[in-house]
Amino acid sequence: MNRIENFIEGQSNAQGDVYLRQVESIPETAQRVSGVNGQLILGHSESGHDHAVCERPGVELYQDPSNGFRAFLKIALTPVALQAEPADLVHHKTGPDAHPTIRFPAKPGNYEVLRQQEFARGQWVRMAD
Repeated sequence: MNRIENFIEGQSNAQGDVYLRQVESIPETAQRVSGVNGQLILGHSESGHDHAVCERPGVELYQDPSNGFRAFLKIALTPVALQAEPADLVHHKTGPDAHPTIRFPAKPGNYEVLRQQEFARGQWVRMAD
């Protein structure tokens, strides 16, 4: 199992090419995203080691329709539920180059998710792993 690092409130947090920061609210224009095989994918990897949070009631992912590099994670679970089963951002890769799991605070919160980008072939694209 990867080591676990707690999300540091009031700061930007990162797991590889996925950057996170706490925000007050999620824009009304953001569109809810369905999970894939029980996972909410915050950062997709072509090689299969995605950055994901387990999909369950009270944990939702939203996409900014005007910016493909920006999404939002909503954790609306009670502190008791989060202490029993924490919300973790897991890097689905093993070995020495796997990123630590990020454990979100045991309280409801909204998080902006920014994906690293690069300029390639004349346009901005998501950074490839």
